[in-house]
Amino acid sequence: MARSDREERKSGRRKRRLLPWLAALFGITNIAMIALIAASDSTAAPTLIARVDNVHVVADIEGLAIVPRGALVASSQNNNTCAAYDLETSAFVRRFQIVGAESIDGVSDTDGVEFAPGDFGPPFRAGVFIVQDGDNSPENQNFKLVSGRDLKRLLGLR
Repeated sequence: MARSDREERKSGRRKRRLLPWLAALFGITNIAMIALIAASDSTAAPTLIARVDNVHVVADIEGLAIVPRGALVASSQNNNTCAAYDLETSAFVRRFQIVGAESIDGVSDTDGVEFAPGDFGPPFRAGVFIVQDGDNSPENQNFKLVSGRDLKRLLGLR
């Protein structure tokens, strides 16, 4: 016989609920970006977002980041750029590069990207795009931070 919710709360045990859907993004280094978004009991096939074509997205995909309200950004270690795609249509949006300014160098040899939504204080009130910068010879690798507002503006997002 099943226990009631009230009995479960009293005993400190709760039912484990499974998510109604699963989502995964894969960057296959020299081949493609693939998304799997399906009901947990579905046999839906993965969705191809973009193949490596060395025009829009360049081989050696090293990082994927979802930017809220519609973009997937992939970083390429081979040419130090990022390619952005619309999450709903998989349409190419644009390719861009993080370049240096004043005493800060640009990004090269990136191994990953991430977008953190939220308010992190000025100038990151609309989130922060974090890019790993693997080549800073003779110094150690580091991370470059880009204002979420600037990235969203570049990608045409609100």
